[in-house]
Amino acid sequence: MVAELALALPGVVLVLALVLGAGRLVLAQVGCADAARAGARAAARGDEAAAVRATAAALAPAGAAVAVRPGGAGVTVEVSSTQRLAGPLGGRVVVRSSATAAVETGVLP
Repeated sequence: MVAELALALPGVVLVLALVLGAGRLVLAQVGCADAARAGARAAARGDEAAAVRATAAALAPAGAAVAVRPGGAGVTVEVSSTQRLAGPLGGRVVVRSSATAAVETGVLP
């Protein structure tokens, strides 16, 4: 019984590490989506680009990059973050999300 447990335990630990890593990626993706939506709302209201970046960065995962791109009648905010898959031994994965919002009329100069 002990020998079987000793053989199976590394596999169980590996699966647990992968599940936890996938959970971290999902949380980072949700954080990027929330930050992009908040930034797009702020930009649609007419906030300055620096304020939009600050709004998005406050909700984004640590170390995330925020890009604001106005275009036509709308503005797009993209948030991306590099995450480690399974701690220091795993690879890096980039999660990103973008949101576009129509600029409210009478807001732009």
